Amino acid sequence: MPKYSWDNAQENEYLASLMAKGKTTAWVVKEHRDRYPERTYFQVRRHIDYLMEKQRGQKKASDSVLAGLEKKLAATQAELKDVKRAQSAVVAASMSNEQVVSQVQKVAKASPIVIPKYERGPLIVVEKPHRAVFAEWTDWHNRARVSPEVVHGLNEFNPHRLACRQWDYLDRFCAWLEVYDSEYRLDRLIINLGGDMDNGPIHKGEESNVGDLGWGVVYAGNLISQSIGIIASRFPRLEIQVIAEPGNHTRFSEKPQVEKPRDTLDYLIYAFAQAQIGRQDRITFELQNSWRADFTIYNSRFVCIHGDSIKSASFGFPYYGAWRQVAAIKDQQTMLDEARRALEKDIETLGVRAVFVGHFHTFADFLSVIFFPSPKGMDALGVKNGFQTIEPMQAAVVISPSGRLFETQRFFLHKAGNTHGFTLPELT
Repeated sequence: MPKYSWDNAQENEYLASLMAKGKTTAWVVKEHRDRYPERTYFQVRRHIDYLMEKQRGQKKASDSVLAGLEKKLAATQAELKDVKRAQSAVVAASMSNEQVVSQVQKVAKASPIVIPKYERGPLIVVEKPHRAVFAEWTDWHNRARVSPEVVHGLNEFNPHRLACRQWDYLDRFCAWLEVYDSEYRLDRLIINLGGDMDNGPIHKGEESNVGDLGWGVVYAGNLISQSIGIIASRFPRLEIQVIAEPGNHTRFSEKPQVEKPRDTLDYLIYAFAQAQIGRQDRITFELQNSWRADFTIYNSRFVCIHGDSIKSASFGFPYYGAWRQVAAIKDQQTMLDEARRALEKDIETLGVRAVFVGHFHTFADFLSVIFFPSPKGMDALGVKNGFQTIEPMQAAVVISPSGRLFETQRFFLHKAGNTHGFTLPELT
C-alpha cells in the first residue's frame, strides 16, 4: 500500500470514478486535488499507479524505483568503512583518487536504482511544438547543519531538511512538467549537477557538518539517483541527459585549493549516482574531469559553471564579474570555431547561447547568463552578516527550437514539510 493513508472510502470512490472517465492522468489528478486540496500531486499520482497495478496483480510501479533499497542500503552502510578509509588515504596522499572513485562505484552498484517500464497503449502522434527543459540542481550543501540561533532564526538547515525540500521540489517540478508534457513535445530534459552538493569545511564557526565524508557521498548520491529515477518513472518517454561539474566547497581539505576536478567530493557523489543508476535506455549520465559542463540542443550550445571563479562583486552580487566570465567563455568558443574552420572539420559553428551559473544561492535572469538558486537558501555566513535573505528554491528553464530561453520557472521550497519518501542511509 502507499505510505499515505487512503482510508476514506468516499475519497477512494471519487478517485475511481474520475479514473473511469478515460481522461488523462493529469486531468484526474487536478480534479481530485480540487476536491481534496490537502492531497499533494505525488500522493494522488502514486495512488493512481497503485490502483492500476493492483488491477493487474502487480506491485505498484511508482514504488519500484525505491523498492528493496532499505535492505540494500543496510548492506551499503556496512561497506562505508572502506569508503572512509579510502577518503582518509586521499587526504594523506597515499592513495590515488582513481582507486577511491572505483571503490565508491562498487558500493553504489550494491543498491541500484530500478526504473519501472510502464505498459502504455498505442502512441498517438499529435503534432506539437517542440521544447526542451533544463533543470539546475546546485548548492545542496549536504551535511551542513545551520542552527536557527546562529542566523537570527531565519533558516534552519540540515541533511533531513535538504531531503524534505528535494521531495517537495520533485512534487512541484513533476506537476509543472506534466503541464508542459501535455502541451508540447518534450525532446529532452537536461539536469545539471552544479557543484557544492556537499558542504565541505569552508564556513567553520558559522555552521557545522554532520556525518563523515563516506556517509555524505552515499546520502547525496542517493538523493540524486532516486530523484532522477522518480522523474524517469513519471515520464516514461522522456529522454534525460545528466551533466555535472564540481564546486568550490567539496575539496577534501580546507587548503590548498584542488587542481583537478576529480579530486573533489562532488566528483565522488556524481560517480556514486552514476553507478547507482547504471545503464538505462533513456538516461545518459556524463561525468567528465572538467570544471565546466556543456550541452547542445537545437544546434545551440549552453555552458554550465559553478560560479566561484566569478569575482568583482557589486553590492553583494557579481554583475561585472559575471559579464567578464561570459565574455571569456565566448572568446574561447570563437577561438575553437576558428580552429575548426581552419582545419575544415566542420562548416557550421555552435556559438554559446547562454551560461548557467550556481554558487551565489540566488536567482537572476540576464538572458545570456542565468544564476540559479539553492535549496539551502542563503548560506549561514551571509545571513549572519545581514546580507539579503534568499528563500530556498530551485529553478528550471524551457528552451525553444530557436535556442531561445522560452521561460524560466522557480520552485519555492520554504513551505516544504518535515517528511519525505526517499530511502536514505541513517546517520552513523
